[in-house]
Amino acid sequence: MRTLTLLTVFTFIAFGLSAQKYSKASGAAINFAIKNAGLTVDGKFKSVTAEGTFDPSNTSNIELSGTAAVKSVFTDNSLRDKHLRNKKDFFNMSKTPTVTMKSYKVEKISTGKYSVYWKLTMRGVSKNIKTTVLAKKAGAGYKLTTSFKINRNTWDLGGGGIKTIAMGDMVTVSLATTYSK
Repeated sequence: MRTLTLLTVFTFIAFGLSAQKYSKASGAAINFAIKNAGLTVDGKFKSVTAEGTFDPSNTSNIELSGTAAVKSVFTDNSLRDKHLRNKKDFFNMSKTPTVTMKSYKVEKISTGKYSVYWKLTMRGVSKNIKTTVLAKKAGAGYKLTTSFKINRNTWDLGGGGIKTIAMGDMVTVSLATTYSK
């Protein structure tokens, strides 16, 4: 009987440890890169928040979302940053002060690798995208990372025509955050 009791206790402990949810997000970061006049322009958002729940054992328990403040866009060029933040053909901060992503579906590909379907909203326009998210054990939680490309024209970012002929259409975006208990 004692063996059965110990086995039951160990089973509950093992199940409890493997089915833990992580909901404290920290260290969220968004970086981006785009070609402009043949050169790569790197940038980031300095003010980013992430929230949600990550449960590596059950994708139906995974809900991820993040928000970037447009006023925090930074490319190491103050004139360009001001243009990106304020111009109507770019982020138009007075009308749309944030960029948001929210997961609506998650599928496990393999251990530590997930297909995540997102609703990405920029400039008041929402589009669905899919990324591959990598989850790596980090201390008492998991570091989640993803990198993907979007076409800026999908969100009419930068306008069009002759004034943007030197600007590339594809933007490479990298996201990272850590979820812990």
